[in-house]
Amino acid sequence: MIKILLLISCCFITLSAIAQDTFSGRWNIIYNDSDNEMRDYFALTLTQDSTSITGFHLATIDYGSFLDYWGDGSIDGKIINGVAMITIISGRSATKTGTAKMEHIGKDSLQFTLIKEPSGGEHMIPKDAILTKDKSYKQNRLTTD
Repeated sequence: MIKILLLISCCFITLSAIAQDTFSGRWNIIYNDSDNEMRDYFALTLTQDSTSITGFHLATIDYGSFLDYWGDGSIDGKIINGVAMITIISGRSATKTGTAKMEHIGKDSLQFTLIKEPSGGEHMIPKDAILTKDKSYKQNRLTTD
């Protein structure tokens, strides 16, 4: 009986970990200049569905003069043991996707690490960034009846 209860507990814990949605939302970093004015911005808007993750990114540099934005679908990946491995498409001239890793470093912080840069042109995706969850962002989910 104890073995059965232990097995059921392990299954419940495993299923809870898989189903827990910890990546959905908007995550961003703002780079300020010496006058504390916003200079650059990088954001990910993510949707987690079990162990899959999708979304899009937005990056600006030089006070918003240059933009890297592909639109919905620029991010696609999988979550394994709490770490998201994603491909990311640049909205600039890069023609090949890049690869990045994201993992939680706190309840409302993600470590974003670009493992393989998008290639075949330019991109504005940072190599490393600590992203903070935008608590004011309300994610709209489409539902079908």
